Amino acid sequence: MRQLRVERDVISYSSGICACEKGGQWQEALSLIGEMPSTILEPTAFGYNSGISVCGARALWQEGLSLLFGLRRAALEPDAVSYNAGIGACETGESGGSSRCRRSGRPSRSADDSRTA
Repeated sequence: MRQLRVERDVISYSSGICACEKGGQWQEALSLIGEMPSTILEPTAFGYNSGISVCGARALWQEGLSLLFGLRRAALEPDAVSYNAGIGACETGESGGSSRCRRSGRPSRSADDSRTA
């Protein structure tokens, strides 16, 4: 955002996250979500939902669920879109991912998983 000299506000971040979702740029979407608190901007449920959706589109179920649980940590209330995006991330996740999501309700973490958020 700084490189583009765009005014950094919640709307510009949310738009950027949404654009990353549409373009399949999951790493950039997660980066923007992570960057928001350092700019004294509070992430929105819309931004989180876009991030969860892009993770689902890329079969990154653990990252998607991490964002879903991150909504609560950010004092935001997950809505139907949040939960549907989380379910979608589980459905498109790696082999066995969706069954782990159903069993535990939380993503399982392994020490050698380099993709965890």
